[in-house]
Amino acid sequence: MRWPMLLSGWGVVLLLASQVQAQVTGVCSNCHTMHNSQNGAGLASAGTGARWDGGAVQGGVSAAAQASLLVTDCVGCHSSNGSASTITLGDSVIPIVYNAVAPTSPLAGGNFYWVAAGGDAYGHNVRGISDQDASLPAAPGAVGCLNSCHTALTLSD
Repeated sequence: MRWPMLLSGWGVVLLLASQVQAQVTGVCSNCHTMHNSQNGAGLASAGTGARWDGGAVQGGVSAAAQASLLVTDCVGCHSSNGSASTITLGDSVIPIVYNAVAPTSPLAGGNFYWVAAGGDAYGHNVRGISDQDASLPAAPGAVGCLNSCHTALTLSD
């Protein structure tokens, strides 16, 4: 199924089955880079350990170019070294789903801090946050879904 995407001004609106809308606003360079370098230094910070720290995404084991010209991967953008549940960057508000320390006020969907700190019993595992789940050999939905995140949530893309 293809999801329609509408471009409007500085934002992108993704319409999911005509019921749910997600909108990103703000300066594109907050999340994207054209060349993945500035003054000879790489801008991308992704992989295990990449997260918001001091107003920028830092850390990670890879400085390779990311898909969609992003400066980080999913985990890097939605993780933080602090305890806040959101990060504000200009007029963009980024939900944090993994904190390196216990979150002060986790979002309604939870936080992967407890999976990383407490183990498999506290939720499903995600690549870049925790190791493969020892109790759950495959994610629900894995039947008939080869080589995807449903095979194991910690596999690489």
